[in-house]
Amino acid sequence: EQAPDVLPLERLTWTDYGLAETLDLDHPEIAGDVDVSEFKPLAWEGNPWTLSGASANDVRSWGQVVLSAAGRPLVVAGEYGEGRIVWSGMNLIGHMRYGELNREEVSFMRNLLMWMIDGQEVVELQDPIVERHHPDQVRFTLSTVPGDVTWLYWREAFYPNWHAYLEQGSERIEIPIFRAGPGFMLMPVEGAAETATVVLQWERSPVEWVAALTSGFGLLLVGAFFIDGLFLNGVLFSWLKDTIFERLPKPFLGEGSNVEWAEEKRREIEAMKNNHAAHRELLKEQPGG
Repeated sequence: EQAPDVLPLERLTWTDYGLAETLDLDHPEIAGDVDVSEFKPLAWEGNPWTLSGASANDVRSWGQVVLSAAGRPLVVAGEYGEGRIVWSGMNLIGHMRYGELNREEVSFMRNLLMWMIDGQEVVELQDPIVERHHPDQVRFTLSTVPGDVTWLYWREAFYPNWHAYLEQGSERIEIPIFRAGPGFMLMPVEGAAETATVVLQWERSPVEWVAALTSGFGLLLVGAFFIDGLFLNGVLFSWLKDTIFERLPKPFLGEGSNVEWAEEKRREIEAMKNNHAAHRELLKEQPGG
């Protein structure tokens, strides 16, 4: 109902714009020289392409509608603070790759990116080397810009148990992990060398350790009872039960010694039984008993 201030629209709704076959392009200084008539319609398997949509009235004063369908914004751009923002309510990459690759949409995407980094130096880095021999650890070897920050974006769900470490020789420094995009991980890598090694490690929380230890103990106990019943005829279980009951605190049965109190109670119960038996015999001896 209320979009964050960094987005060029005031509110957003998950919806669709119908089977729009004609798209409108504006602001060529942002969109570049592309033929919008070659764009694919907003359709997926004969159904409308779902998207995060808004109305024209929802565009903020600093936003400029670059691409629209039926008068409703699809891509909105603008300058915000010291940076530039491009918002897309649709999955541009998914749309351009659906079916056959659409070259005009690829050019459009490139132009948007170039507009965002206009005036900034672009450095082409080699693809990182990713090693993963265990689900709980990922090792990255990547090219970096010495003295500057290189951002490592990892497409895996963000969770607090993930920790990132920058390895520089024998030194290991933990670096922050930010939640980015649809819940993925973004890590700033800053080093003096042109190559850096980052290790992404899953570390168990105290709750997980307690759960693992409890599960392990329970498994050992079940295994012991199984072996006891199969090979020892329950001797181990009987010994364990007797040992536990011997160490449990004895109940307080009354004044004085427990044994004496129990004997007194036993005599009282026996006397009560005898009285009841004598009373029944007396009733039998009476007429009509």
